[in-house]
Amino acid sequence: MVAGVMFLAWRVQMNGSSTTLYTWSIYENEFAHLPSFVSKAMSYAHVHTLYLWKLLWPQYLCYDYGWNTIHAVTSIYDVRNLASSVAYMAVVGAVGTSASHRRTSPLFVLLVLGICPFVPASHVLFPVGTILAERLLYLPSVGFCLVVGYATERVLLAATAATKPKLVALLGLVLAVATSRTIRRNLDWHDEHTLFQSALSVAPTSVKVLTNLGQDILPKDARTAVLYLERAVALMPSYSLGHLNLAAGYAALKKPLQAMHHLVQSIELVQEPKASTIYIFIVQYDGM
Repeated sequence: MVAGVMFLAWRVQMNGSSTTLYTWSIYENEFAHLPSFVSKAMSYAHVHTLYLWKLLWPQYLCYDYGWNTIHAVTSIYDVRNLASSVAYMAVVGAVGTSASHRRTSPLFVLLVLGICPFVPASHVLFPVGTILAERLLYLPSVGFCLVVGYATERVLLAATAATKPKLVALLGLVLAVATSRTIRRNLDWHDEHTLFQSALSVAPTSVKVLTNLGQDILPKDARTAVLYLERAVALMPSYSLGHLNLAAGYAALKKPLQAMHHLVQSIELVQEPKASTIYIFIVQYDGM
């Protein structure tokens, strides 16, 4: 732990006078751009609650949550703050109770194994490049599974002879459902197309998901790809690369006027080196 603290201190010193390791765009992490510290704290607390809920009930999963998929918490009267408070009290209560019995129970160590790997992805020390993503739960889920296993063992040991078979049957049902969900999710990760398609059903307003899906199918189905890219641009008109991707889509459909329009929009928003490359491609492709 001391070595970890020393490394962080060294890294901050290397960063210079700025305390920000990296400035993420609003497209990647919109909560980092909230003007109020209170709004940031409440919004990230809501994200922590969602992470905990995904561990407890992993029904809806998405590889990445981009802009406009999780709304910020800007009011203390937002009902989501209640869920965040309950989640924090549950975790703090479990850690506090287990800490007082850490000499006789491994629960405290197991909780630490679940919490500590999550800290770098929690936005507490610094904002990360996505608001929420299930891949960031891989290591924390190991500690969570150990906690669940320990709790299950304690319940079975305390069960009577009459209730123990019922508990074992319930445990078997839970494992069967979890196994089925895991197999289904593995199919979603078969390739990029299946991954992006599954994410669209969970986060239909994600600009990142719409953009990635549009880029993926552009070589095979330009017309459908343009529909996805148009939706992404409509959701976030100020996103330069969104217009750039849409320009490429219209170029594939041999619609040079629309392609040039969005190319100019992209260049006006941000002077991207890629923009000039696509410009040359469109000029050559359409013979303008």
